[in-house]
Amino acid sequence: MPRALPRLVLRLDENAFAGNRAIDLTASRISDYMLDRMDDGAARATVYYELSILKRMLRIAWRRGDLHTVPLFPERGELDNAREGFFTDADVALLQVELPEYLRGLAMFAYLTSWRKQEMLGLEWDHVDFEEGVVWLGSRRTKGKESRTFPFKDFPALQTLLESQRDYAELWERQTNKIVTRVFTNHGKPIKNYYAAWRSACKRAGLEGRYMHDNRRSAVRNMDRAGIPRDIAKKLSGHKTDSMYSRYNIVDDQDLNDATAKLASYGTEPTPKDPVRTDYH
Repeated sequence: MPRALPRLVLRLDENAFAGNRAIDLTASRISDYMLDRMDDGAARATVYYELSILKRMLRIAWRRGDLHTVPLFPERGELDNAREGFFTDADVALLQVELPEYLRGLAMFAYLTSWRKQEMLGLEWDHVDFEEGVVWLGSRRTKGKESRTFPFKDFPALQTLLESQRDYAELWERQTNKIVTRVFTNHGKPIKNYYAAWRSACKRAGLEGRYMHDNRRSAVRNMDRAGIPRDIAKKLSGHKTDSMYSRYNIVDDQDLNDATAKLASYGTEPTPKDPVRTDYH
């Protein structure tokens, strides 16, 4: 039987891999760890070092015969570009067409709420109140160990999404004769590894190289553009510090275009004078 991960791995980040066997570590889990660490403000060099420790430990286990294979680790360039990806509304629409049905709701929920992957995958129906129009996480379910609430009674897109997921759950309850407790499932069963399906869908949509985590970054930018105060946005998304705005490189070309349009509408634009002629003879 494969041995449990050595305790040293648990020190890479607080309980990030607690209770996991080495064979349970997939490329997707490692990429999520990388993105979460950078999301929490870890320096790029720190994340390089942590991943090198993990990779070395897995290689040692493989050489001893305790592990059949070592998962694929992100390339250096992937880590360098980890904060650069954003989705637009148009990107999301394309991706919804290409994703398998069971992943569409998960991806859209991430784009609308900025919640983390594990928070979404662990979300259960007893934490969705359609009457009050709110979805919430208990402190044990969040990375920051703080409970979180996300109202949706005045957010039609999120309400429609959750109602659709409820219909999907009820469909599989009828077909399997079992209660579906999770909000996001694959045919009524917990979603475990969607990495291959996600990559294929992104490639077909012309969005190759994007991460599910890019939805979280995009949702934060959308909150900023909507004028939501940062202290409120942090409560919705689960971020703890304002530094996420600089780390996420919130400003893009559209932001700059909007800024110059506002500048143009401020006061009266001066009328350019005729250029001075210098070709007189």
